[in-house]
Amino acid sequence: MVVASATQRLLGALFEYDDLGTHELKGIAEPVQMFRVVREGDTESRYEAKRVGGRLPLVGRQEEL
Repeated sequence: MVVASATQRLLGALFEYDDLGTHELKGIAEPVQMFRVVREGDTESRYEAKRVGGRLPLVGRQEEL
């Protein structure tokens, strides 16, 4: 399966990807960065897979922290 960079960002670490570079697609003005889905990622959960950099920013949550 091949996905565009926007979809790859949404999926996060749910899967591992091969970077296929940019490609010109019919009907789309700008070249699109494409990724091939290789396999399922090693994350424990979907929540963990979508976290970028390991921590989510918490604003106004000092009590919880």
